[in-house]
Amino acid sequence: PRVLKTHAPPSLLVGAHRRGLAALPRRLKVLVITRNPLDACVSCYYHPTNSPAKRGWPFAAWAETWFSGAVPRG
Repeated sequence: PRVLKTHAPPSLLVGAHRRGLAALPRRLKVLVITRNPLDACVSCYYHPTNSPAKRGWPFAAWAETWFSGAVPRG
């Protein structure tokens, strides 16, 4: 068995980017591990160097923007 750890979505794997996921081997197993969206929202509010918290955004406004999809990776 081979393991490939990546942050890329399965659609970007070698062979899939041009012909779609159907081009990947039939026995391929993909394990997707995600993070609690609220946890990621809070983390991105406080931790970046130029964070919204340091720029004076209220958390409620940040969370609304985050969950609307207007923030990259949000």
